[in-house]
Amino acid sequence: MHRSESLNKLMKVFILAFLCNEMHSSLTQSSAAEHPFNAYPSSINGSEATLEHAQYQASIRLAIDDYMFGEGHICGGAVIAPSVVLTVAHCVHNYQTQTSRHPAELKVVMGSLNRYQRDEHTLVYGVTHVHRPRSFNAHTLRDNIAIIMLERDIPSAHPTVKPITLSLNALGEAKTHEMLADYAAKQHKYLVTSWLVTKEHIPYTQLMTLNATQLSDQQCVDKYGQIYGPDMVCVGYMGAEHRATACHQDAGAPLVENNQLLALTAKQSVDCVKCSEPALFVDVSHHANWILEKIGDGTNRNSSIWGTLFFLIFTIWTARRTKYFKLWL
Repeated sequence: MHRSESLNKLMKVFILAFLCNEMHSSLTQSSAAEHPFNAYPSSINGSEATLEHAQYQASIRLAIDDYMFGEGHICGGAVIAPSVVLTVAHCVHNYQTQTSRHPAELKVVMGSLNRYQRDEHTLVYGVTHVHRPRSFNAHTLRDNIAIIMLERDIPSAHPTVKPITLSLNALGEAKTHEMLADYAAKQHKYLVTSWLVTKEHIPYTQLMTLNATQLSDQQCVDKYGQIYGPDMVCVGYMGAEHRATACHQDAGAPLVENNQLLALTAKQSVDCVKCSEPALFVDVSHHANWILEKIGDGTNRNSSIWGTLFFLIFTIWTARRTKYFKLWL
């Protein structure tokens, strides 16, 4: 009888959590409807992204904080293979323990451009492995790149999720040969996709497409000093000097051109006063050999077996530390 009562209590907790999540989704969508983009004037010359041009976009989240869908979002990322998402290493770095986050702490959401909205095409995948270069430095952001292996492959015919091609051509080389003149640099435009947050700490629900151009190395050296490493490129946002509200953007935000992933935002941009200053991006081609070596053919292969085992161990360990574990005894 005692066990039956305990199971009933546990079932009520699950039902309550589900209802809270549904209420949060409804409130979020309602709030988004009441506050269109015009209510959040961007500091950057951009527009709302479309699935036609951003099917590669991923939202990387802390599972424990995503009890209300969208609240766990910590970084952006790009799908580059059926079971591979690329982001920057400091997104998966636990600064309290100074270690990489356990795969079971993370989940990846794809197929929806609204950070808080989940529909029939939204994919929510667990993580089996997290790879970072051994040379990654969490303080200098050197070799700031990370591979997230998903628990299963993304269906090849999925209507709203599609991998993007990884560029093997260094942006630095392109700049040296083609963009030496300031005029040429200004004509070379890229697109960055990111979720934004206003200076009032209000998240904008829709993914945004931002217009960007490559700047000279010296501009980033002047701003960031030694943090500007050999695997980074200097990027500026076009039109940023004309407006000044939404300036917090994702780390791991993809920079693309002609359906090729060129770079990822190295760190979050949070300076609401000087939004037009240059931003750091990690040149993915600099790490291409390491990436290709780690991901193999880019499919799940046997990683799901070990990932599931680690997930079960982590779940049991977490459950033992909660009061609800007593209900099963």
